[in-house]
Amino acid sequence: MDMITKLLIDKNYLYSENMVVNPDEKQRSYFTAFLLINYGIEITNPEYVTSEILSAVDDVFHLHVPDSFYESPQDTKYFSTDELLLEQLISYFIGYGTPIKRIELFKKVLPSKFVVGDEMVLRTYTIIGKEKADEVLKETMKNMCSYKRPFSVIEKRDFLFLYDEGYFSDDLEISCKDNIFLLLSRNISLAGRLDKKDLVKYSISLFNEIEYGLDEAFEKRKATPEVQSLILAIDAVKDCPLSKKQAKFYNKIVKLIKGTKGKETNAKSPYSHLNLFIKRGDVVGAARYLSKQGSLLERNIKFFISRTDDYDQIREILNMINDKNPTLLFQLYTTIMDDNEGYSRIFRFARQNVVKTHIETDREVEVRQSSISFDKKLIISDMILDKIKSYYYSLPRLGNIYVSDEFENVAIPINTSACGKGLGVLPSGSRIKFDGRYLRVFCHWEGVIDIDASLVILKDDEMSGPIKVLKKNFLSWRTYASKPFGNAALCSGDDTSTNGAEYQDIDVDTLAEKGYRYAFACINGYGGLFNTGTIIQGVQIKNNIDTQPWDPKNISFQMNIVGDCRSFTGFAVDLKRKEIVIINTLSNCDAIVDAEQINVSRRFVLDYYLNFNVKSLLYCLGYIVNNPDKANYVFDKDYVAINDNQKIIRPYDVSALVSLVNMKRE
Repeated sequence: MDMITKLLIDKNYLYSENMVVNPDEKQRSYFTAFLLINYGIEITNPEYVTSEILSAVDDVFHLHVPDSFYESPQDTKYFSTDELLLEQLISYFIGYGTPIKRIELFKKVLPSKFVVGDEMVLRTYTIIGKEKADEVLKETMKNMCSYKRPFSVIEKRDFLFLYDEGYFSDDLEISCKDNIFLLLSRNISLAGRLDKKDLVKYSISLFNEIEYGLDEAFEKRKATPEVQSLILAIDAVKDCPLSKKQAKFYNKIVKLIKGTKGKETNAKSPYSHLNLFIKRGDVVGAARYLSKQGSLLERNIKFFISRTDDYDQIREILNMINDKNPTLLFQLYTTIMDDNEGYSRIFRFARQNVVKTHIETDREVEVRQSSISFDKKLIISDMILDKIKSYYYSLPRLGNIYVSDEFENVAIPINTSACGKGLGVLPSGSRIKFDGRYLRVFCHWEGVIDIDASLVILKDDEMSGPIKVLKKNFLSWRTYASKPFGNAALCSGDDTSTNGAEYQDIDVDTLAEKGYRYAFACINGYGGLFNTGTIIQGVQIKNNIDTQPWDPKNISFQMNIVGDCRSFTGFAVDLKRKEIVIINTLSNCDAIVDAEQINVSRRFVLDYYLNFNVKSLLYCLGYIVNNPDKANYVFDKDYVAINDNQKIIRPYDVSALVSLVNMKRE
């Protein structure tokens, strides 16, 4: 699909380079009806609909997808568990060593595969030409530069495309240093925005010392544009304090590049002075010292507040927090809320947007020094939330704002491990309410071998402490023949081909009646990593489950999965509240399906994640009006602007939402 179309689709625009009226009125009518019937797409200016527009839409929605093992999960209702198992074993045996296709042993009379459901997710799009597209893409580049987190793989692609097409200007500040690294080989003058600490981080990303020694890695990659930019950058970066490890690595890089011995030490490191305060028992003094060292206080706040029970001291320490970076405050808020005294904590480490976790052992819980009691946690979290609100109230007003109720369920986009974009993908932690009884979870792929889709379905009491996922919790290729959830959750079987699809159907009401609370939708790369081909996961909300297996007009959302890993969790279903919770997280798990995936993901189903949401944020930024026609900013899924002065922001326009979160004081 054309890159410009990919960048515009989540803003409810379709791109037409020539933007000429289709002279064939009958053809226009047919194309417009085809888009509505098959994709649920309504075009605001149908006179511009052409066959090229239809092709662009199909690249996103996919009217035709590869076959699955059983065409529909509902087909398996008509087979006994013994019949399913026997067909699976025979198919695997005959197909061993090749992409496995189902060997049909038992002839069954199945419902028609061509029944069309009446569900439709209506989406409104406007076709735009180059002039309007340039305006939107310039705004997108500006928004992306405001990110305070590293880009995902897909965001990197979009950012570099926009840069190469000339949408970057020198007056734009790139807020995240990791994202400056992407441009060094294209524009070495940006090295002046970095310091020596950043150069160390960039060097580590270029040279994998585990795989090679540093000397060997440097020689192997010396001719690459990235390493050449590092060589040029070393004299351009600014001075800054370094830790002992950072100084050691920096000196190695200097020696490799210049052939001279580096002279950096950790003498200026703030941490080298911190212990003097702690040994004196001066927690407030230690916090005050770190508060003058950039964002170090925020990054170590739990260390301080866990070492005093004096609430006056806690308030004094929290008042030292720099409120110029609200993203840090959001991260601090969720970190505090995650802490439960006496229970194992789950630490999340993200590298290249792939998450690895560590669950505290019983011994680590016992000797933990940075514990926060429940009462203390509530007081601290409320204080941090007040600081967040105060920050946004202090910003310049956006004018009149109309915001639809759906933004109450859109989470603040601060997640650092997002896989990327897709169709209608909300920020991680967001919730999508649904009324229907059934969900069809889908995964389809092209050009990659053997992707496995699974559901992990848990009860409330299975969500506390480190999660141990047992066979009885799985619906996947391993268990579908035994129907572990009866007909309340069914699977289409295992497709191992290079172009395939897998589905799971969920009867939400029946699962809830059986005591189940959450269903996690996981994808695993049995045949390898998610760095080749096209892999898509999503969900269709259904009123009638006995319909054709694939129906693009009722897609609620779908995600493109890209990453150097083999585990992904797209979303969870809150079966009790009938809400889909967006997770969109790549996990560094080697197992085909692993409890670590769920341990990584479960924080997104906790209610506190939406205590402060995008609608809460907007109430701080402007004057709320009830009529969108009277608003300067309209936050709504389908609203069409009545004039050029109105700015429309969709719930899945993540770059625009991130830009709002990162607004600065004048």
